[in-house]
Amino acid sequence: KVPSDAVTLAEALHRHGYVTAGFCGNDRLTAQLGFAQGFDVWLAPQLLRKIDGSHLTRKSVQALDRLRRARPGAPLFLYVHYMDPHSPYEPPPPYRARFARPGPDAAAANAKVQHWDWGSISEAEVDVLSSLYDGEVAYVDAALAHLFAELAARRILDEAVVIVTADHGEEFREHGFLSHGANLYNTTLHVPAMMLAPGYAARSVADGVSLLDLGPTVLDLLHLPPEPTFEGRSLVPMLAGRSEPRDVLAELAKSNVLTQHASALVRDGVKVMARRQPQWMVGRVEVYDLAHDPGETSPLPSERFPALLRRLRAQKSALATRALLPGERAPLDEEQRRKLRALGYVN
Repeated sequence: KVPSDAVTLAEALHRHGYVTAGFCGNDRLTAQLGFAQGFDVWLAPQLLRKIDGSHLTRKSVQALDRLRRARPGAPLFLYVHYMDPHSPYEPPPPYRARFARPGPDAAAANAKVQHWDWGSISEAEVDVLSSLYDGEVAYVDAALAHLFAELAARRILDEAVVIVTADHGEEFREHGFLSHGANLYNTTLHVPAMMLAPGYAARSVADGVSLLDLGPTVLDLLHLPPEPTFEGRSLVPMLAGRSEPRDVLAELAKSNVLTQHASALVRDGVKVMARRQPQWMVGRVEVYDLAHDPGETSPLPSERFPALLRRLRAQKSALATRALLPGERAPLDEEQRRKLRALGYVN
């Protein structure tokens, strides 16, 4: 559970007079687990249910209209979390057929993914699942277009800061796995990050960034004081065209039999990744030049990068110190535990 004394971005903005509204299709980000902290309005499905993109857009706009009538003129923080590019891969028509490839039954393949039966999934089934995922991406792209059109019609986008990003990508056996959460390759780690802010010209930023940077960036763009508990750094200098090379750290904890303890550090386009799992690979280290090997298929000799390995160890040590914070547990009934256990989220 999100600790009740942790400061969320919604709470930081709420303190400065913002109306805060969150509309979430992710069935795990519930108010019960603390994700509604700081929001005046929070809409999320019940545990292990899913809101499709069109429904989420419609519900979001309806609730937003009610909220703006209640608080006319107040500045707004809107968070909309689409869940459609995610397993089970079930895009609606016509998106289901848009990238379709002939092959095995999609329902059976989806069921294998949901039950972690990855070893029995054939390459033909992987192709089918990948095409369905592409359909989901196209579907949520259309849902975003609808949302932006509704916001533009209400003049909400005139001076708005808009950020589109994701919490993870998806793997289709590029590195031997499916879904996400099994490793730190860029198939799952490298996600879109698009920002639109008044006064900043369009540009592409090559330097590495982290999702931890979003909170500080939003506060900076809104000319609000920084939140002392936020990690990450503001990306505003990068938006202004200044290059700021930095370390980007990623961590993966073992949560079920298919995942590995892993850590990765990216700096100046080079990525070092260390994995350990006693029954598979102890202390395995891989290094990739992402500029020349974006698919991470040709590891470089790790002994050529001792300084990068030292930086990774130092960052991991610092993170371990910062992460030793008391947590909280949300009460779950037996049905919720059973469903989460089936997905590998609890023992």
